[in-house]
Amino acid sequence: MTRSRYFGRRSWLLVSGLAWLSVAGAFGARGAAAATPVALTDESEPNNTAGTANGLDFGYLPGAVAAGAIEASGADYYSFSGTAGARVWIDVDTGSPPAQLGSSTDSRVDLFGTDGTTLIEFDDDDGTGNGADATVETLLASVIAGRVLPGTGTFFVRVQSFSAFTIDPYRLYVHVNSLAPALEAEPNDNSSTANILVASGSRVGFTLGGHMAGENDFYSATLQASDRVLIGLDCDPDRDGVSTNVRFQLRGTDGITPIISGASGQESGNFTAEGLAFDIPATGTYFIRVFSSSGVSTGDYTLLVASYPGPDVFQDGFENE
Repeated sequence: MTRSRYFGRRSWLLVSGLAWLSVAGAFGARGAAAATPVALTDESEPNNTAGTANGLDFGYLPGAVAAGAIEASGADYYSFSGTAGARVWIDVDTGSPPAQLGSSTDSRVDLFGTDGTTLIEFDDDDGTGNGADATVETLLASVIAGRVLPGTGTFFVRVQSFSAFTIDPYRLYVHVNSLAPALEAEPNDNSSTANILVASGSRVGFTLGGHMAGENDFYSATLQASDRVLIGLDCDPDRDGVSTNVRFQLRGTDGITPIISGASGQESGNFTAEGLAFDIPATGTYFIRVFSSSGVSTGDYTLLVASYPGPDVFQDGFENE
């Protein structure tokens, strides 16, 4: 659906890159790259089948952002290229701003294989809907975190309402990379001993951690003012059906002040995950705390932090339409 009242006649697709997989040397070990404005591409209807999917025209950053709206019983398809062994993160944000004009914030997201029909993974309510600010409007958003792609080719993402209601608007974040995760190093139980996840000059950090019940794992990320950061926590990186029941909290530059948490507490898809996007208010080093929730909270997890340059990258969709 492209006729959102908020977006006027422009339900838009913001693309910021996937060439990570094909441009050698564009990034360092932690994803260093200069900030460059990214292209905006209008969503094109019809896109309610894999055959009419909107292609994510990735540039040099390993992520894309789309914005659109879904009519009752409708669906939007997107496609992206990936290579075997790369991981994909898919986050659907149905929070505000902009104001939710639809009748629902309850999304579902599906990842399909290269034939457009074979379901690889789906999620209903693992995501946090916050419109990229610090206020959570819904815990009925959707996220798939760290799914390993089973082959090479064009894959498909479907966004739809869980029930036959409208969602107007939503934001879709798709991030793909082939990085080997950095390994968590103890001690990192507080901000003063945090593992560096995103160093100054970098834009992507990816780590594999091991969690013990009741502990805290802290990571630091140096981020730029007005960047939009995607945080994804994969609670079952082995995809063995046994999830580590952990959540994450983004903290301010003092390492103490909570900003927002990815803590939907849902296990609504194939595998448990948490995810959200957030606009960074000021340049500095922020902290991500991974902590135990109820249930099985001992085991492995992976954590992704990926930032998108701003503010120009969002000027035609979110705040300044």
